[in-house]
Amino acid sequence: MGLRTLLLSTLVCSSLAMFSAPVQAESIDGRVVVVDFPFEDIQLKYVESRGGFAVHVNAKSVYVSGTKFYVGDGTVAVKLESTASKGIVFQGVTKLEHGFKFNKGEIITLLPGHKKASELKPGDVYLKLPLVFQEPKKASGN
Repeated sequence: MGLRTLLLSTLVCSSLAMFSAPVQAESIDGRVVVVDFPFEDIQLKYVESRGGFAVHVNAKSVYVSGTKFYVGDGTVAVKLESTASKGIVFQGVTKLEHGFKFNKGEIITLLPGHKKASELKPGDVYLKLPLVFQEPKKASGN
């Protein structure tokens, strides 16, 4: 396991240790840190932090903060990041407002550019959220 992944894994695990509900933060094959969120609504906040702005992703019992994550259901990986000019950016194009909420079980239509979870690189942080991700419906041509 690389030093960066080990340090990130330790940081995430240490940050999550204060919550009473069981939270899973682990490294799969020494590659990607995975935080498995419980079946709860997820709220996003855009906050100023050291060196820029960060996204706080939290449920009732889990809290993670950073500038770039991948989110998904265990099979897909969609980028969620903070930028100084746009705020919270989801799927590379959608700007989300401070306080935006994903409802547990919500269906998210995937936009082009998403990855498979298995394609993530060492050091990436993957948030497994209680959402349903689906490909867009194809228009039927007549």
